[in-house]
Amino acid sequence: MALAEVIINPRFANSGMDKRDSRSEYPVLWRNSSIAVLILILALFCSCLKTALSTSDLIVRLELATLSAYHSQTIHLVLVDEDPNILYSLIKFERVYTSQDELLSEFNKALASHQVSQGVTDRTGSFIFQDISPGHYWVITSEPLVMEDERFVWSHPVKIGGGDSSHEVVLQRSNAAMILASGKTIF
Repeated sequence: MALAEVIINPRFANSGMDKRDSRSEYPVLWRNSSIAVLILILALFCSCLKTALSTSDLIVRLELATLSAYHSQTIHLVLVDEDPNILYSLIKFERVYTSQDELLSEFNKALASHQVSQGVTDRTGSFIFQDISPGHYWVITSEPLVMEDERFVWSHPVKIGGGDSSHEVVLQRSNAAMILASGKTIF
């Protein structure tokens, strides 16, 4: 019995019917297993093509006021497919860490396994993550942005999809994940 026949009608899989009897119940198209395989390959190709065509660009920009207060030229960005807050919580409660640096090191390792893309902003404070598949992501800064006595870290959620060719996220003071000032966290 041909593989296509088993897939189409599994009742013939263990029925003991000979091939001639089972094939007589199917249209001519399914009698030839090579045509069935060709159709399956074509369906997979169309599915992959649809996914490739539905990707979007994600534009990340640093707000002008924040950019002018920040004296460095670039900001390192990472795009991850898992909520960093959940990852951090899981790692924090996994075991007791001897230092904050050890905890952050483990967190960075966990982030690396969920990294989709990374980049560095240009002098205008912009970066484009290209060809991002539909889904939920988080734009995070890989290191704090230091301005005067404050340090900013972003963990900004974004949903890619809906047929839009591009999405934009603006990182500004008001949507920073946390602000650190003089060693004290301010929310």
